[in-house]
This record gives sequence, C-alpha cells and structure tokens, in this order.
Amino acid sequence: MRRAVLARASIAVLLAWFAAGSGVLAAAQEPARRGRDPVLALQGLLGRLERATLSIQPDTVDEFTRAVGDLRLLWSLAPERGNEIAATLLDLTGHTLVLYDPAGRDDLFPESLRARTAAADVLSQHYDAELGLWLARDVLANASSQPLGRRRAAAWFLIGRRRADQELALLTCTRDADPRLRSIAAEALVGADSEAVHRFFVEEFGRANEPGDPLRMLAERHLRRVRLAPESGAAKGLTKLVRRELLSESWRGASQAIALSRAFDDDAIVPWLIEALGTWKARAEKGLQALRVEHEIEAELELRSGRKLGLFPENWLAWWEAARKGEVKKASAPSYYPEPTRPSFFGLEPRSDRVLFVIDRSGSMEAVFDPAKQSPEKRAATRWEKAATELCGFVEALGPRARFDVVVFHDSADVWKKKLVAADERNLAAARQWLAGQRPLGGTRLRAGIELGLEAAPDGAVAPERVDADTVIVLCDGATAEGDGWVGPRLRRVNPRLRVVFHCVQIGEGGDGTLETLARESGGEFVRITR
Repeated sequence: MRRAVLARASIAVLLAWFAAGSGVLAAAQEPARRGRDPVLALQGLLGRLERATLSIQPDTVDEFTRAVGDLRLLWSLAPERGNEIAATLLDLTGHTLVLYDPAGRDDLFPESLRARTAAADVLSQHYDAELGLWLARDVLANASSQPLGRRRAAAWFLIGRRRADQELALLTCTRDADPRLRSIAAEALVGADSEAVHRFFVEEFGRANEPGDPLRMLAERHLRRVRLAPESGAAKGLTKLVRRELLSESWRGASQAIALSRAFDDDAIVPWLIEALGTWKARAEKGLQALRVEHEIEAELELRSGRKLGLFPENWLAWWEAARKGEVKKASAPSYYPEPTRPSFFGLEPRSDRVLFVIDRSGSMEAVFDPAKQSPEKRAATRWEKAATELCGFVEALGPRARFDVVVFHDSADVWKKKLVAADERNLAAARQWLAGQRPLGGTRLRAGIELGLEAAPDGAVAPERVDADTVIVLCDGATAEGDGWVGPRLRRVNPRLRVVFHCVQIGEGGDGTLETLARESGGEFVRITR
C-alpha cells in the first residue's frame, strides 16, 4: 500500500513538473490554474506590446514563437477553445501589420515576419469552413466589437485562402474608415470570380486616386487576371474606361487600357484595338511618342489571333472581318507578315523610340569583354567599350525621330542630358564623346542610377509627367551594392502609373537577381552575356 501511495505521489510530482515547464498540460487538464494558461501568457506579451514596454526584436522573438508553439499544442488538446486561441493569434498578427503595404517589402522587419508566420502556420493547420465562417462573420464583419488589428489580421490571413462565403465581409472591409484594412481586404479579393468584386475593382480603378494608390494598383492586378461577362455591369463600366484611354493622347493611359483589355472577349475589344492601332500609327508618323503603344496593341492582337500581321491596321481589319464570318482561312490578309529588322542591344530588341540607358561604369567594367579575342598583337575591347559601342549602334538604328538619354552608375550616378534628346547625328556624336570620357571605376550602385534617370524624389516618389522615357535599358556586370530586395516593392508602388518597361543585360556569370527582377516585374526582357 505504501509503495502504491509513493508511486502515485511520484506521478503527480512529474505531472506537476511538466505542467509548470510548458503550461500546456495545466491549461488542458486544470482550467483553474489560469495563471499558466498559454492564451493568457501570449495575451500578457501582447499587453506589453500595447504599452510599448516590449517589442518584437531579435532577442525577444523566440519568446513570442514559443508562446505560439504552446497555443498550437493547446489547440490540439482543447479544440473547444479554438476561437479563443485564433483570436489571440490574430492579435499577434495584427501587431505585425501596422506598417503592412500590399506594394511594400514584407521582410524589412524579419523578427515581426517570423512571429506572423508562426501564428499563420497555426491558423492554417486548423483552417476549415467553420473557422473561415468565424473569421468572416464574427471578426471581419463585426467592426463594433472587434479590435482593428484583429480585423486587419483576419483579412491578411485570407489572402490566397479566400472562400466565396467570405467575399461579402471582405467587401464590407474595403469601405472601412481604416485605409490599411481597406487595402488588405482588397488584396484578399484579387482574383475572385464574382460580379460584386469585379464591380468594386472597376469603381476603384475609375476613381481619381493619387499615383501609387494601393487600391488602384490592386484593381489593375485583379482586372488583368479575370474575364468579365460581356453584358455585366463590371464589363460595361470597364469598357468606358478602356475605350476612352485607348484613343487618348496619353501613352500611359493607352498602355494601361491595353493591359486591362485582357478582361474582355474578342467581340468586345478587338475592333477597338484595331482602331487604336490606326490612331497610334498616325501619331507615330507625325513623330509623336507612339511606338511602344503600337507594339503593345500588336502583341495583344497576336495573342488573340495566333497571327503576326505587323503594325498594319488594314491587315488586322481584314482578318477580323473574315474571322467574324467564320472564314479565317480565306482572309485576304496574310497569316504572317515578315517583321522588319529591329535595332538590337546585346540581342535585346526593345520596341520603343523613347529610351533611357542606365549603364554600369564600375571598376569591373574595365575587364575584357571577350578574352578569346585578346592577344599580344591585338587588344580586345573592354566591357565598358563594348557597352558604349552597342548603345551608340542601337540609338543610330532607332533613327532621328527617336529620343534617348544616358545614365552611368558607379559609387554614385551621373546623367548625360537630364532629358531625352533626338537620336540625330549631332546628339549621337556628343553621346559617343561623353561615353569615351568616362572611366570605369568604383562600386555598383545601380539603384542610384535608376532613381537619377527617373528623377525620383528623396522619398522615392516618381512624378510620371517628368519621365519621358517609356523604356529603360539597364546593363550591369555583377552584383549590385543594394541587392535585389528593393526592386519588386519599388516597381509595384510606382510602375502601375509610370508604366516603364525595363530590359536588362547581365554581363558575366555574376549578379544578384536585380536585373532579372527589374525585367520580370515590369514586363521586360532579360539576357545574360557570358564571355
């Protein structure tokens, strides 16, 4: 008997020791011991965050992730407390979303991101229809009783996880007084195949928002990936915007309209694309900025038709008339129109006549471009010399109606003219002379070169009306001083209105992904030259 009593006592001591160490078993088996409740433990940390006596830093983030781990175990042991646990995890997530921006970098505060990811992992593990309904009905749609941070967190959690029965709650949040909640909820709705969502984004796109407004940016992102029903209210609203901008005198407005035309079926948009091609072709013949828009229209028509008919509206009109009659094979227009030779820069063929060059002038550009051509009898061209030769040859092939300027970057950045100038013989000779006077030296501050060329303000803002170039050609031969982390957020913030395309050339096997990201995020091309 005594041994049995001692054994039971030992087991009790062990259980008590385990409960004191983790706090989880105590919460699951002894609700009275609330002082060790994992929910209260994390809520205590959140209270300190609120009072600014604690922050999520490298030396404290482990404390938060351990608390999240305890909640993970508690949820498994006490599923009836799921909503209470989820609310606490959302509160932690909300603290990490205070500066969240759909167009911004999400890794500027890695410790906060780590805590947010840990909380989201636990929520994802238990995410089902019941939890989804609770998020929509009890959190998102209940502004009067739910903390703002919790509602932001619920909307953020639904990005990429949204269900149809949550769309009404998210749409309600897009009308909230808090701009951050509005933008997060809108991001969660991007891609939803719902007439109500389509109409919301059409309305947002049509508003006179400031450049870089997150809702306008998200509206374009949504409308570029959906197909609208021809007679729907959203289609009718977007039709007015797209048709107006296609024929406007703004190349940026036309470029945006072409991108949004993907939402329409052929009957609704092809005739307008053909008419717009004729309008912009006439402008190009007058020497106006039009070539980029012409080629974007051409690319959209090629995508829809599977044919290459060039920049000739009459060819496209003949194809369309035959297609509508079901006589595509008998169309008078050829199914392929031989493309003319295009100006080339290291194999790139940018379709533009308004070009800004941003060229690496760092010390490594002094290296020989093609060592195989180097010999004791003959000095091979350096990377810098080869870049200057390619640049001048490209500009010469563009012709005098084109406009160009040049920025070089090293430890800082220098610009040639500070504006686009005609690609005539006089300016081409001046550009050759200026480039010949440059000497490769120093580091590789690519971002400084791009921001100088785009006349970015100290806070990074770019005024579209001050940027004449519609295309930027970038050349670099190694890793940049800034890395590639700034590129995606920067372009997502400014380029929906700026609409500049970056075509990039990487010389050598080096690099850090900056050029690839610039090209990918802006719709341009990337080539790597290995010698």
